[in-house]
Amino acid sequence: MDGMRLGFYGGSFDPLHLGHLILADSARIAFNLDKVIFVPACISAHKQGEKPVDGRLRYAMVKSAVEENPFFEADDWEIQRGGVSRSIDTLYYLKKKYAHRLKENKISVIIGDDLVEEFYRWKNCEELAENFDILVGRRDNPDFSTENFFISGNKRFPCRFFQNPRISISSGEVRSAITNGQSWQYFVPQNVRETIIANGLYGAKEGQNGF
Repeated sequence: MDGMRLGFYGGSFDPLHLGHLILADSARIAFNLDKVIFVPACISAHKQGEKPVDGRLRYAMVKSAVEENPFFEADDWEIQRGGVSRSIDTLYYLKKKYAHRLKENKISVIIGDDLVEEFYRWKNCEELAENFDILVGRRDNPDFSTENFFISGNKRFPCRFFQNPRISISSGEVRSAITNGQSWQYFVPQNVRETIIANGLYGAKEGQNGF
């Protein structure tokens, strides 16, 4: 595919849920992206105190969730690389991998507005903002912004906001619901649900809540 528009969507995905997929698909449609690459972090730079599910299982959940969508793809580079994952490193990896196919030699970074406040703490954040397009969707803020920048740590970063259906759900809430025996099955795609149950992740049990 010549001149492809590529989107990068990173995160712990512990687990991936419908909100992740809706945000990524909304960005894809809004900016006419040809492909969105989901890259699960090995160790999230901003969640180093947490212990996520094994990376291979998180990658398996992501891969199973996106494989039916021709516009989505999963990449396990951060899992294979190990250590703390940094978006800037992954972006340069993707830029090299797809160099012969990228349109205007740029990659779009998809984030929710819940990450904006701490963006200034990201590794080489100014370099990232200069060399890659930042696309911001709604997670925490119910209001759509028409600005072409956001403020983080008193620094101004260029970005493009997009509208998306706002699904009030987080991976932490999914994990908590599973652990506490509450309703959770409809928060995640079927393939992810099956992986969670099959591996007993987050305390899930076969037959839980009738499933």
